[in-house]
Amino acid sequence: MSASTLDDRFVDVVVGAGITGLTSAVEIERQGRGAALLESSGQTGGLCRSFIMDGVIFDIGPHMLMTRLRERSGIYLADLLRSERMYRRRYRFAVIDGRRIWRFPLTSVELMRYPSRVKWDILKSLLRKAGGNPADPSVEHCITRRTGTRHYAAVFEPIIRKKLGIRGSELHADWLQREAKNIYSREDKSFPAPSTAKRTPAAAAGDLLHEMRPMYRYPEKGICTVTDRLRDRFHGRLVTGCGDLRIIASGRKITGVHVQGSVLRAASLVWTAPVADFYRSLGETCPSPADSVTTRMVFITFRTSSRRRRPYLYSYHADPSTVFHRVSYPRSIFRDDSPSDVEGFCFEIRLSERIGALPEGSLVDLTVSDALREGVVSGSVLSATVVDVRHASPLLPPGYRKAEQTLFSALDRFDNLVFAGRQGNHCNSMLPDSLEQGILAAERVGCIHAAP
Repeated sequence: MSASTLDDRFVDVVVGAGITGLTSAVEIERQGRGAALLESSGQTGGLCRSFIMDGVIFDIGPHMLMTRLRERSGIYLADLLRSERMYRRRYRFAVIDGRRIWRFPLTSVELMRYPSRVKWDILKSLLRKAGGNPADPSVEHCITRRTGTRHYAAVFEPIIRKKLGIRGSELHADWLQREAKNIYSREDKSFPAPSTAKRTPAAAAGDLLHEMRPMYRYPEKGICTVTDRLRDRFHGRLVTGCGDLRIIASGRKITGVHVQGSVLRAASLVWTAPVADFYRSLGETCPSPADSVTTRMVFITFRTSSRRRRPYLYSYHADPSTVFHRVSYPRSIFRDDSPSDVEGFCFEIRLSERIGALPEGSLVDLTVSDALREGVVSGSVLSATVVDVRHASPLLPPGYRKAEQTLFSALDRFDNLVFAGRQGNHCNSMLPDSLEQGILAAERVGCIHAAP
């Protein structure tokens, strides 16, 4: 028996209802076309989700809105959140290695407190003329050029190893610099993100101030507010919990998507889920699988009488004997709006075989024990929950750009296919860039329809 038709019309199908997918669907509708949004899980938002436990608002991972308002993503966010109360905070984080605290962004005062050898290395790097870059610079190369080898070895290498399980020399500099990628994905600069403002002296001065004292904004109700406002703007068909999909193709066109026993007729396909899942839905093996790291998030609330203000948005912990590599502090955002007798913490742990074998209760106990030893927390545990984030961090090895030629080879086969987003475009993007990816994807769909 053949599958029934879910919709007699041809619609632009978007797979993945994270920020990129939601933005793409909203912008496709804004162009006057029908859109359908498919999400394999039971909820929208991807990494941009929040929940409340014991009165504390937690995000699935630490989020902040660090974008300049004159940029397109900044303008888009400002319009999206125009009716929301926003916190505006100074961006600060720390790396703790057991012996000292390294604070960032680095100020002149902090620099003067550094050990003499490290300080001398940094000063030499700042004074040294910039040399040529290798064809595929690594994260190690990128950082040591700026701060010297001692600072890198003491601060950054231990965190990279702990967070990703590989060395900084095995990671492309794009991972650190979060290079903007267009939706063509393959070094094609013919479709760049358009500039929305000229580089005026006032804008240049604002950029300099932002670099010296970066600030971030945050919605009062949590980062899920961004997801909620995008959902409010989308009026097309939304299917959550859709499970596995099957792509139907004919010649150079993707003509439909088989979902939940029915067929959705596709005018175009925007894919924001992992690229390997696209090939699986096509009934093929991914030609060049992209590696990524899954992170296990452990959210814990503590009963405490302390109202001390947290000086950092989050802290990295380099000690290899400590199970977590990063701790986020909601109280650093909400401050006096936080519960007076409860404090929440988000502990991030790379999901290795050893961690995966631990029962959830044992992992929570180990996390609490390490946090007490590190002096991160105090008080008694109230509640805990554990969430796994698949593909939390893409791994971009040196030479990954050449590998992507194969990974995205389907773009050469289908005229109405777009890869976009953190997973679909295999880029280490933060929230503003994910919005931009969605806007670009919708514009690309417009170009597809305009083509003769």
